[in-house]
Amino acid sequence: METIKNRTERARRPEPPRRTCGGDHGVKSELLLAIPDREYSLLRPHLEYVDLPHHHILQEPGQKIEFAYFLNSGMASLVILTSDGRSVEVAIVGKEGMVGTPLAVGLDRGPYRAVVQITGSGCRIKSELLAETLQRAPELRLILNRYVLIQCTKSSSAWRVGCSCARTGLSRIFCSSRMIFWRRCLAPGGPA
Repeated sequence: METIKNRTERARRPEPPRRTCGGDHGVKSELLLAIPDREYSLLRPHLEYVDLPHHHILQEPGQKIEFAYFLNSGMASLVILTSDGRSVEVAIVGKEGMVGTPLAVGLDRGPYRAVVQITGSGCRIKSELLAETLQRAPELRLILNRYVLIQCTKSSSAWRVGCSCARTGLSRIFCSSRMIFWRRCLAPGGPA
């Protein structure tokens, strides 16, 4: 039961600064919320709010990546196109991640198509501006490098197990373990 003293103490606590992108749109991206204020202030002027409609393609395989996307809501799939015309989902990205991970390691092209599977919104930044900012933002660079490592690990696992995951429901287990592992890596000090 909440006492008057508890309510008073809670009311005195300052609220954490609200981060926004593209005007007054609140940021829910876990990556953008995890970096220090100083580094976010480097990114903030370059972030643009975007709505992400269902089936919207964010990047194509082999083509120059124009933007990095930090999702606030919704979900994007990273899909490899096979030589026989089929596509295989190798990763998913939600508010815990970023679309355009090759940019985090200095590459301007990626091997997959990124397509919005669940309508949402996010913040995007031009690839050149992200590259410039990463040179002055060591915490962001570290967090993105950790995310790239985790995404690559999960992508290779998804590729190996392929369709059997979808048939057996294992994809839900992979998604849950990915979120738990990611949150541990994002925590100060990294994984224990």
